[in-house]
Amino acid sequence: KWHLYLGEPEESKRCRFTLIDFKSKIVSVNIGANAYLCVGNELPGDGALPAIPTEISRFLDGSTQGDGVQSDDISKAENARAAALKEFQSDVRGGVMLGASAWGYGDVDLGLFYGKMGALAGFDVSLRHLGGTNECMNMPRVPGYNGWYAEGQLYAYLYAKFGIRINLGFWKDEIDLVDAEIGGVLRMGMPNPTYFTGKARVKVRLLAGLVDIDRKFQFECGARCDLIHGNDLDNFKLFGACSLGDTLKNVGWDKDNA
Repeated sequence: KWHLYLGEPEESKRCRFTLIDFKSKIVSVNIGANAYLCVGNELPGDGALPAIPTEISRFLDGSTQGDGVQSDDISKAENARAAALKEFQSDVRGGVMLGASAWGYGDVDLGLFYGKMGALAGFDVSLRHLGGTNECMNMPRVPGYNGWYAEGQLYAYLYAKFGIRINLGFWKDEIDLVDAEIGGVLRMGMPNPTYFTGKARVKVRLLAGLVDIDRKFQFECGARCDLIHGNDLDNFKLFGACSLGDTLKNVGWDKDNA
């Protein structure tokens, strides 16, 4: 086994760069980026694409009812699905993984007026060399071309909020004049099978909710291949351990009374 890792897909293991990190009572700004490159005949997570940032997945999958993101049940379900598939992961013989993301956040506090804004965007690409016994769990075919299969994803998220503070002594509150968010993710894989999936959301609230727009968009093209190696039950452990017992329930059977 050999590999060269310059960071890894996991967020905490990426190469991180901070370009601006400024804080004051009035203005705070944070701008940075991270990246990774993995090459070898073994890859982190067998070359599976990493999860998109949590703030994006929660925004895309959150409820359209009420203020803000109310639910991330779909994100939890997708993460559970990915974790379950690792038990039957494909025979990956290496390849190349690379990805990067960049972000910028800014807050302004002028006493009476306040504002928050931010942007996050990134991509991930995985080109894997699959073993000959690989096949798709959800369709009868062997994926890729000459054992090579590529997947990628592109994501972006922007938000902005501006408002005023009211302090009448007996009543204090913040009124959002503009509260807007937009985000999306595009995933693809090729060849054999080739698929594209996309998801986007636009959410805009103006004048403390006087104007409220919340729309979700989703599309799928082709069929996604869930990779497995051989028979699904080949590596399934029905018994973790086995030992002989005694005819009496409260005794048990070990080397001393065998």
